[in-house]
Amino acid sequence: MTNFSFQAHHTFPASLLERFAPEISALFNDNPINPFSANAARNFVPLFEDPAMAQAWAAAHPSGSGVFGANIHPNGNPHTGLRAFLAAELVNIFDVELGFTENQRIASLNQL
Repeated sequence: MTNFSFQAHHTFPASLLERFAPEISALFNDNPINPFSANAARNFVPLFEDPAMAQAWAAAHPSGSGVFGANIHPNGNPHTGLRAFLAAELVNIFDVELGFTENQRIASLNQL
C-alpha cells in the first residue's frame, strides 16, 4: 500500500484574508461560518509533498480532479505574485468609491 503525503494549502493566503477580515465578515453578517475565512473548507486544497506523486496524479487526471492539487506544496514559497493579484482584486472589490453592492462584492469574491 502506498502512503500519500499531503500538505494543506490555503487558496487565499491567511494573511491576506486577515487583512480584509472586517470587510469580508461584514458581507456575511459576522457569521462564524464565513465561506471566506482563512480556515474555511473551501480555502484549502491538498497538495502532494512528493513530486513523483504530483506528476503521476496529473498524468492520470489531465482535466483536474476538483479535489486534489496535482502540484507539490511549495514549502517556504510566499506566493508573492498570487498575493499581489488577490490583494489588488480585494482592494477593488471593497473600494466604496466603486459603489459595488453587497451582492456584487460576494459575486466578485466567488469569481476569484
